[in-house]
Amino acid sequence: PDGPGPIGLVAQDINLAESVEYELSITLENTIEQEDITAEIREEDDEHRFFFGFSEELFEDPDGDGNIDNGTDPVNYNDQDDNQLPVGLSTNWKTTCTNEGDVSGTFQLILKHQPGEKSAMADVNVGGTDLDISWNITIVDNPNASECENEEEEINQVTLTFTPTGGGDPVVGIASDPDGPGPIGLVAQDINLAENTAYELSITVENTIEQEDITAEIREEDDEHQFYFAWTGDIFSQPTGDGNIDNASDPVGYNDQDENGLPVGLSTNWTTSAAMSSGTLRIALKHQPGTKSNTSTFADGGTDLDIEWNINAIVSSTNNLRPDQRLTIAPNPVRDNLYFLTRNVDLSQSTIVIFNSVGAQVRTLRNPNNEINISDLAPGMYNILIRGEQLRWNSRFIKTNN
Repeated sequence: PDGPGPIGLVAQDINLAESVEYELSITLENTIEQEDITAEIREEDDEHRFFFGFSEELFEDPDGDGNIDNGTDPVNYNDQDDNQLPVGLSTNWKTTCTNEGDVSGTFQLILKHQPGEKSAMADVNVGGTDLDISWNITIVDNPNASECENEEEEINQVTLTFTPTGGGDPVVGIASDPDGPGPIGLVAQDINLAENTAYELSITVENTIEQEDITAEIREEDDEHQFYFAWTGDIFSQPTGDGNIDNASDPVGYNDQDENGLPVGLSTNWTTSAAMSSGTLRIALKHQPGTKSNTSTFADGGTDLDIEWNINAIVSSTNNLRPDQRLTIAPNPVRDNLYFLTRNVDLSQSTIVIFNSVGAQVRTLRNPNNEINISDLAPGMYNILIRGEQLRWNSRFIKTNN
């Protein structure tokens, strides 16, 4: 504003419309000496490159926050120098979609001069800086625009189907949007799995409002998509661990791969633990166009889906008491205190787990004595499991208020 002097370049705020594809062109001038700096950059494009940094919430495309922090992160350059390296005088952008008011953030532009140093690996730390400016950008909400094609509108139903590989009825869990487009997202049903059982899990993703088969789209673009998984407790004996959301190299039993031999995740294999407890299973679908590789992680790309299911254990009826051992519970029905009547059975080193009628774990006691108080449980049928180093026993009891 003051010409050559202590105050540098001052950037006007910029307002952009939501859900609009833009081509950004950059013009640089020295208006005092009537110099067209843009023309000079074009002439020396093998020495110049623009780098971009932006608040993640501003743009749907490109993903991420720009390539200032990481030179290989996606920016949609339209222009290249003679060596086919990006310049940045022209770039493409698509603003985010919002139904909840304006979205504001910052947009940083850095022009680097890299004579003799510009290469595919040269990042923002290479060469001199000709320009470094930040703009305030607001994505303006349009109340008359159609609903955003975000996670809630694009995907309103996800179905998990656990099919026992040894035969038997499949177990289905559905996550759906109870209110349609609006504030409530996908709500997942609880899933009841039998302990010590091998399953194949298949995932179906749909937009039932617009009759879109998102599963088919994922298969068509499998080189851009990957499901990541995380789980708690000792739900599964295979895969081991707790999933690959926190560490992409951790084991998951993927059955399907893309054309590059990289995992997708529409089909996976699982084996529940012999001493299974209830817990959660988190499934996230990442969209990684241009970034999916054997080193990509959960942090790469956009998130199309992120849902957590409650997994409940269905306890088998197998007991392993010896002929000289006895273990029963009384009274049954019971109101307050449940007693264990034993012969040649030591409960002190065991764990007692109580499940409700839908398989949800409601109580866990370690190293118990021969009496437990269950007065706080709601009336109904319960399954009780006792397990120790050489002990496995289960039964049922009825809780009553009478």
